[in-house]
Amino acid sequence: FAGSCSIYGNSGRIVRKSKRENDDLNPLTPYAISKVAIENIASKLDLKKSIFTSLRFATACGVSNSLRLDLALNQMTWSAVIKKKIILLSDGSQYRPLIDVEDMCRAMDWSIYRKKNNGGKCLFINVGNKNSNIKIIDIANKIKSILPKTKIIKNKDAPVDKRSYKVNFEKFYKLARNYTPKKNVKKTINELIIYLVENNLI
Repeated sequence: FAGSCSIYGNSGRIVRKSKRENDDLNPLTPYAISKVAIENIASKLDLKKSIFTSLRFATACGVSNSLRLDLALNQMTWSAVIKKKIILLSDGSQYRPLIDVEDMCRAMDWSIYRKKNNGGKCLFINVGNKNSNIKIIDIANKIKSILPKTKIIKNKDAPVDKRSYKVNFEKFYKLARNYTPKKNVKKTINELIIYLVENNLI
């Protein structure tokens, strides 16, 4: 099941602790609430011979054949390439863990074939890059470091985005050793820039 780290919602204005699988959940959107609902149903099912895995994915990013430009890093990279500016829809202080779509596929591959003795019959697990708990403003600055002509603009009138969370991915790195993320944020940004330019996605 494609779960989501967004179920952690808001870890407070100052995020000190990375969320683990057993920590309290605080879904703030219908999307996140639906993810929690499915996990609650799965935990009560008689799975018999089946194995259930909820991959609580970090925020997706990166190039794909069905490219999404509404996701944080993808949208900001597109804006930097096409408009030479990034307009932050919040103050940028929110933490958002990231995972490249290729690394998401690797995690799915692991979950399909994992055995019961590797995590149990019903597993909820955080999936993301352990080095990608990053603030929105820092994503913008990484893009600017690659495209130095980019202007970063803060929208002072934008509502505060309450979704801010760091996530601990130790369990995934332990159980899925051969399937852990390979791409860092900089590589994902560079691949997106090349893809956007080559395909003229205006």
